[in-house]
Amino acid sequence: RKRLSERARARRRKVGGPAFQQLKAACQACPLVIVQDEAGGDWCALLRFRSPTFVDVHDPADVYPPQLWFEVEATFSGPPGSEAALPGGRYACAQVLKSWALPFLAGRSLGQICHIVQLAISDKKILGYSNGKIVPYARSLNRAKEACAQSRQPFAEGPEDGQTVASWPSLRKCLEDVLEQSREDGRCGVPLADFK
Repeated sequence: RKRLSERARARRRKVGGPAFQQLKAACQACPLVIVQDEAGGDWCALLRFRSPTFVDVHDPADVYPPQLWFEVEATFSGPPGSEAALPGGRYACAQVLKSWALPFLAGRSLGQICHIVQLAISDKKILGYSNGKIVPYARSLNRAKEACAQSRQPFAEGPEDGQTVASWPSLRKCLEDVLEQSREDGRCGVPLADFK
């Protein structure tokens, strides 16, 4: 979906629910394609006679050499990487990192870079989140919370810049809108990660 939406935006076209529903129906009708439902009401289409070689970005296994992690850490601990504020999604972040032409990412697929970003956030504590962006861990919200916990101080931070605290009615309306859009797109749910 993301790749199709990205390609449509590049051509200044809108891709919505009916188009995805038609695409899914066409894939289901094709004998060379297997359609599999995924979490959150999403789906994928795979070629029947080709084994999938996709990278599972949620796989906790670190299959990368220690040198790669040394270089990732060095990139984000010194200038200009220490000041980086990358897009908040793994996919968009991976696209930006690939565009930087970092030598240690040369030859790696976008899926592998997404996996590296995920591990750098969830396992290695090299990257983290702040104000909806992926940033070096030293500048992340989790690091700030960790520092408060270590000093046994409460973490008291208001809403992020430009954001307000939602009321219960406005939150309910927002959730209804998101779920309605999901139904229009032909999905039967929304992945929890989409609410971050």
